[in-house]
Amino acid sequence: MKGPLPLQGVRILEFCWVMAGPYGTMLLARLGAEVIKVEGHGRTDLLRRAVVWPLPEAAPKRIPLNEGMSFNSLNLNKKSVTLDLTKPEGVALAKRLAALSDVVVDNMRPDAMTKIGLDYETLRRLRPDIIVASSSSRGRGGPESDYLGYAFVHHGIGGGAHVTGYPDDHPSHVTADVDLMNATGLAYAIVAALYHRARTGEGQFIDYSQCEGVSSLMGELLLGYELDGEIPERMGNAHPRFAPHGVYRCWGSTAGWRSRSTRTRSFGSSRGSWGDRTSPATPASRTRGPERRTRPSSTESSRRGPASGTATGWSRSSARPASPRRHPVRAGTSWPTPT
Repeated sequence: MKGPLPLQGVRILEFCWVMAGPYGTMLLARLGAEVIKVEGHGRTDLLRRAVVWPLPEAAPKRIPLNEGMSFNSLNLNKKSVTLDLTKPEGVALAKRLAALSDVVVDNMRPDAMTKIGLDYETLRRLRPDIIVASSSSRGRGGPESDYLGYAFVHHGIGGGAHVTGYPDDHPSHVTADVDLMNATGLAYAIVAALYHRARTGEGQFIDYSQCEGVSSLMGELLLGYELDGEIPERMGNAHPRFAPHGVYRCWGSTAGWRSRSTRTRSFGSSRGSWGDRTSPATPASRTRGPERRTRPSSTESSRRGPASGTATGWSRSSARPASPRRHPVRAGTSWPTPT
């Protein structure tokens, strides 16, 4: 990229660890900001020793400091310093750094920075236009502000787990993805605060709730409930308006599976019949037809064999479920056993 980066000249003091904070500041560093990562003497970022596992070893092995792959990926382009924040001298140095910084960001408990004297009210006396961003589990000031949590907790409380998975199965959690999404949201909030300061000269405090960050990704589902009272449910790979929409096992292909998302009339005209409909002309009609009634369950979607029918016309409604280790045989051809 020619010319200065968008955030060149912006200094960010980071008191973050693991993923939900460091990924966001890494994005800001890639935009040109100078990011200084602060860690404690006795408690460095635990990802410095993190290792991807399982590996061929029987148990996770201890790796040398600073060789954690996740840490190196999430802390690109950053500077680093260790301070003993349990001592007045360490806190004084942190305040000196904050006074020279545009942004101070943490992803600790809501009261952690206050206890060591690095809260927003203290820091704004050092620099009136400073931006302080704090990312915590439930945010500050509410009845659950003292609750702690990690990604899978935020995913559940925020509602994401309830709509993730198959209709006949339990809610499905994700972990690292939630941290990365919340870190991205935090980075956007900081960029917006910097833009506001450039226009008005005002700093501000950003109170970021990671549970609410998950909820913000479900806007259309929450709006649907507000408008018509519809409670969203798990749908697997299906779609409320498009059909067919999913991952299907294929005939005559070593690839085994193909994804399909149909939004136009093309499927009805090019693939023949669809269940008991000869021409599923619109997405709405397809979702009201057999596709809606035979939406795959968790068992069928992962173990279903090929549907019966001709090469140009086939029916999902006549598909047969298969066992985990043997798939149905048709015309002398069996599907490979999953490994």
